[in-house]
Formats: sequence, structure tokens, C-alpha cells
Amino acid sequence: MPDINLGAIVAGDPPKIAVVDTTKGSNRYHPTCAGTSTGKDIVVHFTVKDTVSILLEMTQSTGEHFYGLYSMPKAGDACDSDQDINCPRDPLTTYTTTNWSYFTPGEYLFIFKASAAGNEGQITVTVSAWANRGVELCDNGIDDDGNGLVDCADPACATASNCQAPMCLPDSDLGDLDIGTSKTLNVDLTNATRTFSTVCGHGTGYGRIYRLNILQPMALSVRSTQNWRSSHTDCPPGQPAGRVRRLSQRRQLRTSSKTPPSTAISPSPTYSQAHTTWWCRPSKVEAKAR
Repeated sequence: MPDINLGAIVAGDPPKIAVVDTTKGSNRYHPTCAGTSTGKDIVVHFTVKDTVSILLEMTQSTGEHFYGLYSMPKAGDACDSDQDINCPRDPLTTYTTTNWSYFTPGEYLFIFKASAAGNEGQITVTVSAWANRGVELCDNGIDDDGNGLVDCADPACATASNCQAPMCLPDSDLGDLDIGTSKTLNVDLTNATRTFSTVCGHGTGYGRIYRLNILQPMALSVRSTQNWRSSHTDCPPGQPAGRVRRLSQRRQLRTSSKTPPSTAISPSPTYSQAHTTWWCRPSKVEAKAR
């Protein structure tokens, strides 16, 4: 027997809102994602008159809860007697939202259950519906065209600006690098404004990117002279990383035709000067300084 009845959820109508208070429930039902919890539960009933998509928003003010979505069982059966349609394995956070496309006409139930006895509390539940728009909107977290793909996962959003891969914009292009040549540059991070995720870098310091074009297989050495604080040099993809220990550095790239080392190179010691060698194949290399 449902505890709360939201009535019909109709596309275009104002959302239906209810406060679910599991402290006033009892331990009756067992959504699969709640495991063996003996916490109390509340059942919310709603109906769908036309084929629509459903948006569920949940604000959990107290307690810790799971929820399951079910079709209304036949008369006389328990609310959780049928297999749940959806039952997320993680408990609710302070604010959780999810949506489904598409619900066929019928009756449905949400079962909200405390994660354990004593974890009961209150959840404000908002349920709304929308019809098949036929066109995917690429930034609303909803499967608008009903093909099972949401936002950037939908090929229709391939050209949307928010679905494009972030563009790599080096701070400087060092040009071509061949065996027997070298490049020297000053890396000043005091005015850098971008952050990057690197294998060897730690913290949230700002960094810069420098591009160079390697013309043939070679061993690439990086020598660094630093002034103060700490920074890191990120190696080309798949190559071992060298580590340096100052904020502003003068770097010199040297090349040779030596064969690559048989083992990965460990980070350089934390001295005012550092030296790292990479074995590189011809490619465009982005060297990141952090």
C-alpha cells in the first residue's frame, strides 16, 4: 500500500512535490540496492497517462537513503514483488537527480529506504515529465529524442560546443628538433593561469605547455636550472617523467642517437639542477611544466 500518492505526472504540467519522511515509515520492503537494510521505508505512487520521460529530483536533508523504481504490482502483491526497474547502488547525496526515457502509460512506485536502522530522515522529492522533443538538447542531462543517449553521448551533439574535446593550446612552439640540435627556453610560471593533470605533478599549481616536433627516433635530454619553489616536467605520452624542484627554470633540450634505456627512469633528485632523458619516436611532443 503506497504511503504517498502523487497522482498523474503529465508532460508540461507543474512538477509534483512531496516530502518523504522515512522516520514515519516501517521496515517492509527491500529494494535490491539497499541490501539487507532493516531501515524504515516510504512508498510513493504515481501514474503516467501518455508515453513520457520522467525527471526525478531528490534533496535529502537528513538521514541516508536508497531508492528503487517499480511498476505497480498486481492486487495483493507486495510493492517490491516485481523486479525493480532501477535501483542505483550508491545512496542519495544531498541533491540527486536522474531521468528515464520513456515511461509507457501505467502505474509506478518509488520505494525510499533508509540505508540502516537509525538512518531515517527526510527527502524532498520532485517529479516532472516531458514528451519526446525529437531533437536532443546537448546540455540538460536528458535523453530528449528517446534514443537512449544523453547529451554529448548522442551523435546529434557531435558538433555542440560543450561536447568538443578541450583544445590543446601550447604557450610556445619550439619548432623542429633533430639529432645534434638543442633548444633553450625560460619557463616562468609566476604569471601562468592554467592547470593541467600530469602523471608526476601534484597539487593545484599553474603550468605552461611547450610544443616541439621530433624529426626522427632519438634520445631526448632535458636539463633544468631552477630558482625557487617546485615544479614538474611532464614527459611525452607513455614515456617516464623527470621531476624538478623550482618555480622558474631555464631549460635546455639536447638530443642524441643513443639507444633507449631498458628500464624506466626514476624522478630526478631535488637539486637546483635536474637532468632527465627520454627516448622519443618522431612525433609532436607537448612538454608541460608545472
